Amino acid sequence: MTLSRSIPAVLKLPVNPLINKVAHESMERTLNSMRTRLTRSSIKNADITSARSDRSQLN
Repeated sequence: MTLSRSIPAVLKLPVNPLINKVAHESMERTLNSMRTRLTRSSIKNADITSARSDRSQLN
């Protein structure tokens, strides 16, 4: 994550930790959300594959 403008030198030292923390938390939320969606998608695809396999065994 980046800012659109640089931080003025006078504010950089006191503000930098806050910016880094917010960036870290934002990235963590994004990655956790992506993991959840991919996991759900994988489970859904596995259920579909299993259902197809069950149907083909009946024929």
